[in-house]
Amino acid sequence: MRLPDCPSLPVTVIAYLAPEIPARSATFVYREAEAMMRAGCRVLYFAVRAPDDPAPGMAQLTAQVRILYARSRTGRLAAALDAVGLVLRHSLARGRRRTIGLALRALCEDLGSLPGGLLARLKLLHQWLAAARLADALRRQGADHLHVHFSHVPGTIGMYASLLSGVPYTIVAHANDVHVQGSLLRQKAQRSKAMVAISRAMRDELQRRGVAAERIRVIRCAPAPAFGAHAEGAGAAAAAPTRWVVGGLGRLVAKKGFADLLAAAAELRAAGVNLELRIAGNGPEGERLRARAAALGLQAQVRFDGALAPAEVPAWMAALDCFVLPCTLAGDGDMDGIPVVLMEAMASGVPVVSTALSGIPELVIEGQTGLLARPGDTHAIAGAMRRLHDDVALRKALVAGALKHLQQEFDPDLNASRLLAVITAP
Repeated sequence: MRLPDCPSLPVTVIAYLAPEIPARSATFVYREAEAMMRAGCRVLYFAVRAPDDPAPGMAQLTAQVRILYARSRTGRLAAALDAVGLVLRHSLARGRRRTIGLALRALCEDLGSLPGGLLARLKLLHQWLAAARLADALRRQGADHLHVHFSHVPGTIGMYASLLSGVPYTIVAHANDVHVQGSLLRQKAQRSKAMVAISRAMRDELQRRGVAAERIRVIRCAPAPAFGAHAEGAGAAAAAPTRWVVGGLGRLVAKKGFADLLAAAAELRAAGVNLELRIAGNGPEGERLRARAAALGLQAQVRFDGALAPAEVPAWMAALDCFVLPCTLAGDGDMDGIPVVLMEAMASGVPVVSTALSGIPELVIEGQTGLLARPGDTHAIAGAMRRLHDDVALRKALVAGALKHLQQEFDPDLNASRLLAVITAP
């Protein structure tokens, strides 16, 4: 089933729903919301849960976010009972019966088609009840549209909240939410105004999973405006530096490929390159990566900088000669979509090296905006880094090409206008 057609009205109030706001690893969510506000919209913020690793310096934004899932069992039970009460009260109101009926019918259909056993169905019921609370807030706060980032749990809650409230929604498919946790994707797309893919690679993956092509729009996640007004960073310097400073930034998890970066750095050091490797971020792979650096004899060359606040990233990027994020496929099938940190490095005037995985080649175009290697090929990663080290003209050309590509395809205000065009379409 799908939502009934809604009249085309000017959208002034957009509700955002994401797993966590403001999470350090998903700053693109509120950056996109800021671009929507620059376009004249008012934004409401909702999150499934409070962030485990909140972005620092965001107290004002944090105060605006309504959290749907309580941390304690008692809080979750109270929220579920509140949702049941809302549904019962609204079912008595003549204008609400139809939307509640639509949402209940959708829930029954989805329970019948959902893979997994009893636990998966209980989780779906829990998400439906969370959606009832979100729907009530959308109505009370006058939301014109609901925009959902990530198609797994937020997508499920957003879908049912839309049915319960009559507020249309769009849903963004990123990477892990489809590759590892994708469920009910066809239903979520069909009931939405559109399903947004952050890359052509994700568009193709959604189609392979049964989502109709006409339901999908490709709209990029975009970084903040360029850090140095598109000034050249250290990486485009006119001569090869005496000490080559290489950086990698992201959560310390397998899919980021930091273990491959360490191996490539060791190969370059053995070849005589005087390098310093700076890795920024926290995560479960931290201790293993430190042990790996020690085993490779890189203690003097590698610096682990820990997690950075958003305000600290520009200065950190400005010290680099090269940025490397050699993404790979994790053991559970997880992979990145198009890492925003690559855009941030490019916007800072730093030449980048990454891998030909998922949507990355749509940002890092080999020989035009950066250099690519095969995922897991540490020799090729080292070779790309060495090319940048040795070739001044190549560095300058890649930095210029990257900035042009960002302006044409990954500008935040450009992509906000693309999203608004989808949201406001009949």
